[in-house]
Amino acid sequence: MGTAEGLLDETRGKLNSLHIETIGQQAERLLTDLSETNRKLLTLLAEFDATPLNETLSNARQATEHLNDVLMSLKEYPSGFLFGQPPPPARSVTGGKK
Repeated sequence: MGTAEGLLDETRGKLNSLHIETIGQQAERLLTDLSETNRKLLTLLAEFDATPLNETLSNARQATEHLNDVLMSLKEYPSGFLFGQPPPPARSVTGGKK
């Protein structure tokens, strides 16, 4: 039985050296802090008004679409984009007809 007692004493010594009680207290404190943080976060999210953010995203989407239209116009007819409407076709191309 001396061997079993020695094994138990050694196990107790190792467990005591691990400071399990302190670790348990710290874990409990951590869980309490996490619970409080979670409660605060849920309160903030419940009060959050996403309307301004949605409006901003919608405006950004519209601006991007307009920019794409402008870039397509610039690509298709660069001089017309910069200087205005294209000149009328030359009479020689239309056969002299107006």
